[in-house]
Amino acid sequence: MSRFVKISYMVCSAVLMILFLVMLITCRLDVSSRGDASGYAAITDFNVESVPDSTAEQGLLQRYTFTLDESDTVDRVLAFFTYHQYAEVKIGGETVYGMRTNDGNPFGRTPGCVWNHVAVRNEDLGKTAEVILEPVYKDAVKVVPDFLLGSKYDIYRDKIIRDLPSLVLGTIAVCLGLIYVIYIVYNRKNTEVDRSLLMLGLFSVQVGLWKITDADAIHILLPGSIVVSYVPYFTLMLIAIPFSLFIKSLHSASRTPAWYIPCLFSIGSAAIQLPLQLAGIADLREMLWLTHISLFVLCADDMFLIIKEIRTRGWSRRVKINVSCIVLCFAGLILDMCVYYVSMGKAQTALGLLGFTTYNVVLGLYTIREAKALMAIGMQAKKLENKAFHDQLTGLNNRTAFADLIHAEDFEPEKCVVVMFDLNNLKRCNDTYGHEIGDRYICQSARIISECFADLGPCYRMGGDEFCALVQGCSLGECKKRLERVGKLAAEYNKTHEDIHIGIACGYEVFDRRIDYDINDTLRRADKMMYEKKFSMKHQDCNAM
Repeated sequence: MSRFVKISYMVCSAVLMILFLVMLITCRLDVSSRGDASGYAAITDFNVESVPDSTAEQGLLQRYTFTLDESDTVDRVLAFFTYHQYAEVKIGGETVYGMRTNDGNPFGRTPGCVWNHVAVRNEDLGKTAEVILEPVYKDAVKVVPDFLLGSKYDIYRDKIIRDLPSLVLGTIAVCLGLIYVIYIVYNRKNTEVDRSLLMLGLFSVQVGLWKITDADAIHILLPGSIVVSYVPYFTLMLIAIPFSLFIKSLHSASRTPAWYIPCLFSIGSAAIQLPLQLAGIADLREMLWLTHISLFVLCADDMFLIIKEIRTRGWSRRVKINVSCIVLCFAGLILDMCVYYVSMGKAQTALGLLGFTTYNVVLGLYTIREAKALMAIGMQAKKLENKAFHDQLTGLNNRTAFADLIHAEDFEPEKCVVVMFDLNNLKRCNDTYGHEIGDRYICQSARIISECFADLGPCYRMGGDEFCALVQGCSLGECKKRLERVGKLAAEYNKTHEDIHIGIACGYEVFDRRIDYDINDTLRRADKMMYEKKFSMKHQDCNAM
């Protein structure tokens, strides 16, 4: 189930990303407006009426009328924010501004959320102005825009300042999410790192993008972009999946199928909404209630499972932190939705985002701290493992590591050549020059063996003066060439070091199922060949003397 949810989440995310890119390229607004004027005026009174129109999206138009009185003072710019409404402005019967989607838009009917501004010139004073709005959606019929009059710069500056908390918190959430994702990718090979932090990172990025693109001020900074109006729907549509998968990892009963209920609901919701949007049957804005239901399913499901966790496991520190943060998030989310529906989409709060940002910081830092503790334990365990499986003098693998390898389930002896080594006259070296020189003899011999065979397979120090290389995927002919190189490197070393005379006896055999019960039988045959070579080398040394 977990694999299905993650794959479905990735597929839906990829579809949304492709849809976003296509919309970014193709979706445009047709905006016609006369140029700005140098003077400004303030208009405060207007009348509104609904005019039936069979050609309109919802069968009616909303007409706002007011007179541009000559007593109006210096600033004369009319600015208003439309929520999924086409707009037309007339002054003295002359159309001076128009905004609607162009005919080439392949997706949906809405122009999105748009800041409109119309300059009022000196010659317009005393004339009647009309603002005609055509709602695209049924719930946009009752939305009355706020007409703001004055300096465009002052109006937009105040709106950006008002939405600054949402923009800042959203940016923090996106940055935190990216940090978590990068942290997991960077430590992907570290088994002690909690992989669930990736889900928290994706959730944080989605929350941040949702609140940034849902702020009115973003439409000032990115004017005329329909795509920006769709981003909140894209991010909200799948937001329950990474959140549920992250919360699931925090609980002992992580395999309970109930954790996947919000995920499956979100996937099903996306499977309904995306085809309807692409087919032009219903826009994401009209199906937003499905996304909101999925969020309430997420809240209910998580609270139920958290209560179950508390009853079975008690109040651990992690559960306390988790519950506190989730309650804060859900309270802010519910308040956000209440404000959204009461204001018909015109107003929003940053409380939900504040709760989610707090949650991301607290749980993220707590998870990273736990991961660090586990990494410290893992490093200590690695040191102990290194001591257990490696020879401390030479750094090669030891006999324990050899036994661990040959008893592994996936070990295939048929592909192995066993090469045995023995150091000649090590005892004489220790007795004559001392154990310090003897250790150097061992280390230099280990270096030569490793240099010749480490690229073919692991090398081991089996005992005091015995070494072994377990070569895989190599022919006996290649082994013979490597052994000749061992002799050359030993001879080169002996020429430049008079206190040590390295002599390495070698023997090798390939595993043969007909005569070998296991790899140890091969080792014994290679050992026998090595001792024959050792005797031959000693005989040569005696003749040389």
